[in-house]
Amino acid sequence: MKKQKTLKYFLSAAALSLFPVALLSARCENTKPINDNHLEFEISKHGFKNFNKEYTIQERDDLLAYRIKNKNEMIYIDVDQFLNALSGLVDEESYNIKIDENNNEKIYEVIDTNGKILNKLVINW
Repeated sequence: MKKQKTLKYFLSAAALSLFPVALLSARCENTKPINDNHLEFEISKHGFKNFNKEYTIQERDDLLAYRIKNKNEMIYIDVDQFLNALSGLVDEESYNIKIDENNNEKIYEVIDTNGKILNKLVINW
């Protein structure tokens, strides 16, 4: 009995001691979208070669990749350009695109013939 009482006290004290840390970390989270219009990008061209003979995707050498200047660890692509490059595998008429500028989101939805959303991709920028 005494062990259980001590364990309950210890668990309660541990949970209460973590509460301020959790509260502070939640407070520090930035939920407001950051405008990236003033960033400088380094742009490079890349090729695409189709190795799968089941699909008729043409080879390209004009796909653009973007890196924030002086921050080379992350590469960005234009999703619309990439989906266009996959024409033959991905039917461009099979999905809808919506842009929500208030929340900085671009939404791709695959909808069936009954209007039901089958897949949804939300990109935050």
